[in-house]
Amino acid sequence: MGAFLILSCFAFFLYESYAKPEPHVVLYSSEIVPILSKNCTGCHSGATPSGNLDFTNYDAVYITVISHTLIDTAGNLPSCCRQAKLDKTVNQKFARWISEGALYN
Repeated sequence: MGAFLILSCFAFFLYESYAKPEPHVVLYSSEIVPILSKNCTGCHSGATPSGNLDFTNYDAVYITVISHTLIDTAGNLPSCCRQAKLDKTVNQKFARWISEGALYN
């Protein structure tokens, strides 16, 4: 009976450990860059980017992230992004990427 209980507990542990899918990690290269390219780099690039924010490379984007310029502490995108009518999922995707450490992945 003791062996059955141990095996049952072990089987439950395995199920709990492996049955759950890994949470989706937002990828900079395949999810964030396309959004920036489509909606932001038209104004935020070149020699004189709008608001002095250049979104053409990771280092520049990361600096805006850590300075709370890309998304403020309340979780809002800048006014230019709101004017571009980006949907709520874009804001959520950026917020999640930032909460995951704004990794260069």
